[in-house]
Amino acid sequence: MKSLIVSALLSILTSCAFAPMNSSKTARPISLDETFVDFGFSPFPYANISSGISDRFSVSGSVEQQLFPLVSSAVKYSFSDDRDGLSYAIEIGGSLGMGVVRSYSAFGGPLMSYKKLKWEFYLYPKLNNVHFDKLELSQADRDNLFINEVDPGSITYLLTALGSTYWFKDSIGLNLEIKHFAILSNPGEVKKDIIPSIGMIIGFD
Repeated sequence: MKSLIVSALLSILTSCAFAPMNSSKTARPISLDETFVDFGFSPFPYANISSGISDRFSVSGSVEQQLFPLVSSAVKYSFSDDRDGLSYAIEIGGSLGMGVVRSYSAFGGPLMSYKKLKWEFYLYPKLNNVHFDKLELSQADRDNLFINEVDPGSITYLLTALGSTYWFKDSIGLNLEIKHFAILSNPGEVKKDIIPSIGMIIGFD
């Protein structure tokens, strides 16, 4: 029985090796003198910081507490420098999961947003590929659990975020979001979920 329980737990550990569930919430560029902090629940607790490095390029870094801590970074390019109306961008990034099973991911996709007055709406279909390392157990664990190792593997999935931000002022916003999660790597297994998120965005000059 103990070996069955641990086998199930190990399966859960590897299957939870995801890329970041939080993501960019606007296609608009960030000015060179601006920094934004975004924090909340994605549904995992997260904190993200982003800054402009040129008129249309911005960089970001985040920490997210999934089953284990996950750190990530990304680069976003905005195709226009408009502050209102319709905007388009593309983002690419990578992450490192620091759990019992170490994971690495690459992610990216197109981002579209529309801002009018205090409301901003966005759509971000983000493709994610996650690779997790092999888990090797000690000799004692092998003898007790009849498990030698967990093989390395990978998972590919599409995380489509649809959300809105209400800007109380240019530097403070409340964000609500839903995500559609769909596994793509196993043709015979189509797993889909709807995931809610909430967060605050605060900007600094």
